[in-house]
Amino acid sequence: MLELGLLGFAQPWLLLGLATLPALWWLLRLTPPPPRRAQFPPLALLIGLVAREESAARMPWWLLALRMLIAALIILALAELVLAPQRLLSGSGPVVVVVDNGWASGPAWDRRSTALANILDEAERQDRAVTILPTALQPEAPPDLSFRPAAAWRAMVGALAPQPWATGRGAVLVSLEALSGPAEAFWLTDSLASADDQALAARLQRLGSLTVMLPDGLPLLLDEPEATATGFALSARRSATGDPALAQIQALAEDGRVIAATDLMFEADSALGTVEWTLPRDLANQVRQLRVAGANGAGSTILLDDRWQRRTVGLVAASAEQAGHPLLDPGHYIGSALADVARVEAGSLAETLAVGPSLIITRQRLTPDPAQAAALDGWLEAGGVLVRFAGPEVAATPDSYLPVRLRPASRVLGGALSWDEPRPLAAFPEASPFAGLPVPPDVTVRRQVLAEPTADPREKSWASLTDGTPLVTAEPRGKGWIALIHVTANADWSNLPLSGLFVDMLARLVRLGQGSAADLAPDATMPPQQVLDRFGRLAEPSPQVRPLPAGALPADLGPAHPPGYYGNEEGLRAWNLAPAVPELATQDAWPEGVTERSYGTGRSRDITGWLWLAAFVLLMADFAASLALRGHAPWRRAARQAAVGLFVLCALPLLTAINLSPAEAASDRELRATLDPHIGYIRTGDPNVDRTSASGLAGLSQVIADRTSIEPGDPIALDLEESELAFFPLIYWPITPSQPLPSEDARERIAQYLEGGGTILFDTRDQFRSGRVGTGFGGSPERQRLRQVLDGIRVRPLSPVPPDHVLTKAFYLLQEFPGRYAGGAIWVETNAGAARDGVSSVIIGGHDWAAAWALDRDGRPQFAVVPGGERQREYAYRFGVNLIMHVLTGNYKGDQVHVPSILDRLSQ
Repeated sequence: MLELGLLGFAQPWLLLGLATLPALWWLLRLTPPPPRRAQFPPLALLIGLVAREESAARMPWWLLALRMLIAALIILALAELVLAPQRLLSGSGPVVVVVDNGWASGPAWDRRSTALANILDEAERQDRAVTILPTALQPEAPPDLSFRPAAAWRAMVGALAPQPWATGRGAVLVSLEALSGPAEAFWLTDSLASADDQALAARLQRLGSLTVMLPDGLPLLLDEPEATATGFALSARRSATGDPALAQIQALAEDGRVIAATDLMFEADSALGTVEWTLPRDLANQVRQLRVAGANGAGSTILLDDRWQRRTVGLVAASAEQAGHPLLDPGHYIGSALADVARVEAGSLAETLAVGPSLIITRQRLTPDPAQAAALDGWLEAGGVLVRFAGPEVAATPDSYLPVRLRPASRVLGGALSWDEPRPLAAFPEASPFAGLPVPPDVTVRRQVLAEPTADPREKSWASLTDGTPLVTAEPRGKGWIALIHVTANADWSNLPLSGLFVDMLARLVRLGQGSAADLAPDATMPPQQVLDRFGRLAEPSPQVRPLPAGALPADLGPAHPPGYYGNEEGLRAWNLAPAVPELATQDAWPEGVTERSYGTGRSRDITGWLWLAAFVLLMADFAASLALRGHAPWRRAARQAAVGLFVLCALPLLTAINLSPAEAASDRELRATLDPHIGYIRTGDPNVDRTSASGLAGLSQVIADRTSIEPGDPIALDLEESELAFFPLIYWPITPSQPLPSEDARERIAQYLEGGGTILFDTRDQFRSGRVGTGFGGSPERQRLRQVLDGIRVRPLSPVPPDHVLTKAFYLLQEFPGRYAGGAIWVETNAGAARDGVSSVIIGGHDWAAAWALDRDGRPQFAVVPGGERQREYAYRFGVNLIMHVLTGNYKGDQVHVPSILDRLSQ
């Protein structure tokens, strides 16, 4: 390519044609226009007349300039003129492009996309094959090493986006082992260092040559905050030191409103910025997101849950004889430990209940009056946590608010009259809310209250000493807990209240008081509710997102568990990116011979097509001017001809689009769909599958008309790229491994159809191969294709049909939903929501229902059903009837559970 500043030419040798323009000028000047032919009257009438008009001896200058301009445009078009050329390719052969599309690529993604588009443009002009390898892959999606023309990659590049997890360069490195050179390699990196950088760069360089493209700025990562007594302690990291920088941190409420903001400063030569943010407690409790203003991506967004809220802790006041002696008052130790994590309200039991605490701490014996006892029991049932500390009074006269039976006397460890030494603490069990806390070896217990032996002493034990005796016991009461710490809250019996472990244990109990049951059930799972998208915004999770184990580690964050909110109606857990990124470092060393360059900001544009268009328009103008000069095309006649020609050109596409065959037009089909209910089915391109869908839905429509008051019309075939979907309450979509994927416009219309109340039944027809219940969406080619079809479409979380779902009782009472094949689960939305009246927008199964419903012209079944025979076919029809009733009537059957109570009231 020849570059001349803002201009570039892919075929510069054709510019030699410009040297012929002077010769062309000379030839055109020597060639006069042809003489005008005129019919003269008789010669006698012309005697004595002088001709006032003369034919030009030479071509008019403006026509000559027009033709010279046309010639110049043709020469420039042949030379492939490019504006703002970005010369990137230097060799020959195929091109390998590795693209970092992890969380750190979000802020500079526009420049990265522009650089990738420039590489494709230049490769297309040079007719070179390309392969593109993203480093942040989707789940179960290995890198595609196929070389294709650059034009074939444009759709993929348009859908490529940064992901809210880290890159996986190791997988790309393994895939490159199957690739041999020569090739020209590019690495569009995010500048973050990883263990595979040097190996990946060396492998790419061995293909031929390697160019590394680096972003201009440094990625910024916002860490999870620490809750303080006055607000939050914030910190953010950048991958390298540099000049002083200022970042604005915004606090967002649950509805997305910005309710507060503060500035976080990076000092010079510092990679860490911190700030103490003071917020009123009520305002701090409303914060659900922290975000770096002006930045996009998961790295600049932190989600908060109840763990960061400053809860109120009720502390039953100390006795009068200890007032004024803070080192003797247990409340002093408790208040000091909770100062940074909660607001402590001291008072009587009635006063602490009145402030609505999530945790109540007392060391006294509890003997409330009946009204206070009812209030305390109701508070425990609602999820409150009551924490008791042991002492002589509690051990001597136990009450009903204890998790275990206590022995009357306490146990003394150490001292003049004891042979035992003070005991240290054992490691916390996995089922304890204190699990994972490090146990300091210098924390010991000198005296404790013992529990009566039980069949399994570990059943209620959250903490114990090294000899197995319980230190903390607990028992559930409704949704709440009663916990007993078997030592005093001051330093009389143990040095635990003097340690940092005491602070961490009370903080965990405060979290437990917020209803965070995940700490008590490490084997439980939390389904995804909302996840962060490429811009760091909350969105509906895709079907690829899996439930999060309650005991998940930061290393588990990835395609299957992206950042977001996980949980259920009992509580949500915020799963953030920052804990999964322990270190940030910049790539600062490359193998010798690697070319480094920045992304740049300009996009090269090939204007060859515009040059050809301009040359054609000017050529038409030249033709019209030549006709005018010869007198063969008066302007009015030319205008009429131009108008007729324009009309024909505009009407030609319309005439082509009109289908004059007996088959009905798409608009007629859509009109019929508005008059009567019709079931639509998606054309797959496989004639056998499409015929089965048509005959199967026709058979089901006949059964529905015979057994219910619904009279559906004939099924209608739908084209995803052209048909209007909104007229069909139910669409049957059989999945084949080879069917074409919907375009971006089609995906958007599918998403609008689902959001607008429509339902799609996806049938992978592969149950005969899997034969397993609840196998998910991976494995068979049909299910892999389904995942590709649903990619980019907002689908709510799915789960197998529960036993009480409306599909089991919409018309028939069913517990299984067979088609041509039996077994296996079908999947519906976990929470369809009141906005859809409980109707699931997506239903997925693999039972080949259309084949079970299909009838021939004589009303006989077309396909055998296995293994249940005709009884299974009958259940398949019943499932179809229930499905139609569910789609058309919503969850009215779900309200039938109230019928017995209504009838009982009527009978009274």
